[in-house]
Amino acid sequence: MLLAFCGSTASAQPLPKGPSWNELSPQERQVLAPLGSDWEKLDLMRRNKWREVAKRYPSLGESEQQRLRDRMESWSRLSSQERQAARERFKGINQLPPDRRRELSNKWQEYQSLPPEQRRDLERAPASGRPPAGSGRVQGPPSAPPAR
Repeated sequence: MLLAFCGSTASAQPLPKGPSWNELSPQERQVLAPLGSDWEKLDLMRRNKWREVAKRYPSLGESEQQRLRDRMESWSRLSSQERQAARERFKGINQLPPDRRRELSNKWQEYQSLPPEQRRDLERAPASGRPPAGSGRVQGPPSAPPAR
């Protein structure tokens, strides 16, 4: 019995986390700066994903770089519960049939093209007060931007 207990504790060692923030290259730290305060909380898979993003960053156009910085900053402001909810929405969207994903993408683009004050009005409107689907009017933001 003691052997079984010792064997199970030996296998319960922490998983590798990848490089610490200080072990990243200066270029990686510069690109990933919005995530710096959360870096030590990320698992290996997420650290590797973000390092790949940092590697591709110099080859992106200026507008794509700005979009990426904005998204990282937005992500860094989310609570862990909000991040988990966003991951679940993303997973759900990816499991939709392609035609439904295209429909959501079109609605998202339509919403993004609205003037800021109209988007704020839609965001504040209760879901029950929104026009029904297919009414020809934008219904407010979908739960998450479509996967690309």
